[in-house]
Order: sequence, then structure tokens, then C-alpha cells
Amino acid sequence: MDSIVDAFPWASVPRAGRVPVDRYARTLKVERILAARGVANHLPIGISERFGPNTAEVFCWSDISVEGTPASIRHVWYHDEKRIVAVHLDILSPRYKSYSRCKVIPGRWRVDVARAGYADNLPEVIGSTAFIVY
Repeated sequence: MDSIVDAFPWASVPRAGRVPVDRYARTLKVERILAARGVANHLPIGISERFGPNTAEVFCWSDISVEGTPASIRHVWYHDEKRIVAVHLDILSPRYKSYSRCKVIPGRWRVDVARAGYADNLPEVIGSTAFIVY
């Protein structure tokens, strides 16, 4: 694949049948959000804010709390302030750890965690992490 994005292939495509607005969306809270080299046993490994030139991909790991389910978030990836991809993630329990990943190239990166909903062209950001690939 020639794209710098290596997220899930359905990342930016709305799924049919999705509830228009998550019932518990307003109660979503980001407890922690981290950039890492990987994820193992639901936890981030190789946490950093700076990644070297041999880094092929970075994981964005988030610990989310919510009063109830269903709920969903998006990890919105930016490279040098240009939106690269938005990955939809369903939150399946009141305390939920989730992650997405993206192939990276040198530059400044940011991942926003946003409340997801059916009409979320301008999603509400509830958390963010930033890192540099040099």
C-alpha cells in the first residue's frame, strides 16, 4: 500500500444502521490517551512523544469512560495539521481501552479523540495526544 495510512479499511466510511446519536455520547470521557510503538494485552508499549526515522507505524491508545453503552468515538489522525484518517471505535463497556494505528512519515502528528455520531463532520474533541516522527 502506498498510502501513509494503515488504519482499518472502513475507517472513514459510515456504517449502515448506526444509531444517529449515541445515547451516552455526552458522558464520554478520555481518562488517558497515549502514542506508542504497539499494544499488548490491551496496554500500550513503547510510549513516547518522539519516534525515530525507522518507525513504520504508531499506535494511539485511549482509556475511555462512559456512563453506559452504546457509545462510540473516533481517533482522528493529523500529519502536519492535515487530516489523514478518522477511525471509528465502538465503546463496549463503561470503562474501555481501545486503539488505532497509522503508518507514519516524518513530521508533527496529532490524534484527537472525538465523540462520534451519525452527523459528525465537525466532531467534538474530548482528548488529544501529539508526537513527532523525526
